[in-house]
This record gives sequence, structure tokens and C-alpha cells, in this order.
Amino acid sequence: MNIEQAKKNLINTLDSIDRDKLSLPDLKLYAEILKTTSEIQTKSYTEFFSEAMSVASSNFGSYKAPAISEMK
Repeated sequence: MNIEQAKKNLINTLDSIDRDKLSLPDLKLYAEILKTTSEIQTKSYTEFFSEAMSVASSNFGSYKAPAISEMK
């Protein structure tokens, strides 16, 4: 099982929980698990970094500084 599949399984499990029956501490734990799950990266750091750099470098050449009159 890879990270992406594990993340999908965890989200499916969280989705199947009846949140109306949870106590306040249980809802807090549910929210913490949901937050942690949303932060799971399916790409490695190097893949993420190289993708971000390619997007940044492709947009860098098309940047045009605004004129002073446009900033007013």
C-alpha cells in the first residue's frame, strides 16, 4: 500500500463515522486526525520542490511590474 492509498482509506474511514454521535472530545480528536490527514503529502520533498521551481521559473519571465499609475 502506498501513501496515497492509505490517505484515501483513512479519509473513507473518517467519512463513515457518524459525527452526530461523537462527544466534544471525540469531535476534537476527529478534527485533529482530519487535519493531520490533509497534511499528508503524496509527493516527496524533491518532487514537490522541483515542481514548484519549474512553475516559479516559467512565471518569472512573464512578470511585469505594475506602473505607478496602476498602483494608485
